[in-house]
Amino acid sequence: MDYLLECFKLSVSLIAKYKAKYVLADNSIGVQMDMGTQRSVIENAGAMKDMVIEKYARIVPLDIFQEMVSYKIADHTLGVFTDSAKFKVFSNKAVAMAWLYSTVEAPFEKDDVLLHKSAE
Repeated sequence: MDYLLECFKLSVSLIAKYKAKYVLADNSIGVQMDMGTQRSVIENAGAMKDMVIEKYARIVPLDIFQEMVSYKIADHTLGVFTDSAKFKVFSNKAVAMAWLYSTVEAPFEKDDVLLHKSAE
């Protein structure tokens, strides 16, 4: 999983360099991180200190394990750079994109899948 960690580091540097406010992380194919990779991502969270993210959407398959890992990592990393970033996990890319670029929180339709909403 060294490749995944290198991709994480690259994405963090690009997000910081371009001052991205909205981030979409698409893991819809369901790549699973082993415990060592999860730990490495969390340990490298300090690189996120220069980020200005307002909203972060993550797409995962309908899989409770994927959702749990997403929130575990978010709990340990997002606080590094902000207390106000909103984070949500989705299984539908269109719904994730709509939320990401919306300025007003709107209820989702019944058929849309929002796996979890962070405390706001």
